[in-house]
Amino acid sequence: MTVKEIVKLCSDLLQYDFDERLFDESADENVYRQAADADKRFKLLSQCVGYCEKELACDYFPLTASQFFEKNSADFTEFERHVHEVRKVKDGDGDSVDFVNTPDGVVANTHGCMTVEYSYRPEKKGYADRLEIGNSKVDERLVAYGAIAEYMFLTGMYDEASMWDKRYKDLIQTTLYPNRSIRIPQRRWE
Repeated sequence: MTVKEIVKLCSDLLQYDFDERLFDESADENVYRQAADADKRFKLLSQCVGYCEKELACDYFPLTASQFFEKNSADFTEFERHVHEVRKVKDGDGDSVDFVNTPDGVVANTHGCMTVEYSYRPEKKGYADRLEIGNSKVDERLVAYGAIAEYMFLTGMYDEASMWDKRYKDLIQTTLYPNRSIRIPQRRWE
């Protein structure tokens, strides 16, 4: 799913009439910039898709990676991606070791090399870029609901924002725990 596809779904759900050329296959960053300059609703809605992507990646469905270092410490600037949280550090033998997060990086209790497993924040996306989602069950509707909730909040429509946010959070719970149902035991009358 791309930013463009999510903005299209958001515009359909909100019944906004954006120029259809924005959603063509040939639409690129230049078309996006022109439309964003002309219609502030379109620009803000596109930005809210990015906000939602980051919220999903940082709070609900983490994006994970691992990276090898030939020393027992690494600055956050040395990582390939923007580190959100260091989850585990392994030594050269593959055993988990204790580590400490410092303001500038991570230091492991090992001599020699280490492998750091971490979650990361997604990069800022362009209009035609694909979103990074940490769970294959996350669909376009979930991201669209989150983007719309953020959009409504930022534009001061708080009642609508709370309605869309409830839909968004309910869908997150359904995605996180798909087969959970609440069973109430049958009442016995004596």
